[in-house]
Amino acid sequence: MEDIYWHEIVMGIIIIILIFICILLNRRRIKLQSELYNINNLPVYTVSRRVNRESKPALASLIKNKRSDQKRKPATNPQSEQFLSDFNLVINTHLGNDQLNIDFIAQQMSISRIQLYRKTKGLIDCTVNDYILRERLNKAAALLTDSQASITEITFQVGFSSPAYFSTVFKARYSTTPSEFRKKTVDHA
Repeated sequence: MEDIYWHEIVMGIIIIILIFICILLNRRRIKLQSELYNINNLPVYTVSRRVNRESKPALASLIKNKRSDQKRKPATNPQSEQFLSDFNLVINTHLGNDQLNIDFIAQQMSISRIQLYRKTKGLIDCTVNDYILRERLNKAAALLTDSQASITEITFQVGFSSPAYFSTVFKARYSTTPSEFRKKTVDHA
């Protein structure tokens, strides 16, 4: 009877040790998965500093791929040029529409939203929304320079629904308000 009792205690201790080892291994696996997930969102110089020594060999190929992606230049084949031409045409045609977004562009170009993301990721250096915003601000700057329309009218012409938001975004991009920008360009002309 005593042998069974000690045998159960030893088995219990072994099970507890095995559970503890499994927990430690699982924590290490989760840490590595976290590092692998985050590597795609970090610049290469940050990745090489943050990754610990043990996981560097496992991540070496990912770092190499990350560097090659950063050096990659957009392909200049006819299909890519045609895609960018169509993409810019849709954006410039509907720039005044405040509903211009990724879904609208994908629908106009007859492609899926995912496909639009993939193609633009390889061809332009920013997201679709950032590209739309940049085009709107460039057109607004041109209108502020060339036309006598009020800032509110220009706000709606380039697709912003709020003059206050337009002014905030314009100031963040050009480090000056739209009215100051117009005064500077008129003074220089």
